[in-house]
Amino acid sequence: MDRCEAAALMSHTIRFKKEVDVDTIIDKFREKGIIGDQDKRKILKIPMTGFPRDDRDKAAELHERLPGMGNKAFNVLIEALRLPDPDGRQVHRDLAEELLAELERQRQKA
Repeated sequence: MDRCEAAALMSHTIRFKKEVDVDTIIDKFREKGIIGDQDKRKILKIPMTGFPRDDRDKAAELHERLPGMGNKAFNVLIEALRLPDPDGRQVHRDLAEELLAELERQRQKA
């Protein structure tokens, strides 16, 4: 993830942590080879205890790790946000579009 992508992501930290369905994003990241089983476990479970994290904690952990996940992580994140949720709703599409718009603003500043 480059500096502009990381800045765009950081500008939406609160919304990301409140709204994102982390399980869908993790599945997409695993499908695309961005994270492995060990990374998935670290995001989904509390270290040392092995207890599952709640949704906000999972989102916070994923958000913290995203900037270091490599070049295609931002694009896969946008792709995952555009996927319909299990009920067929496009609940994250607007967040994806806002992140892309913020990315464009960050690139114009740079």
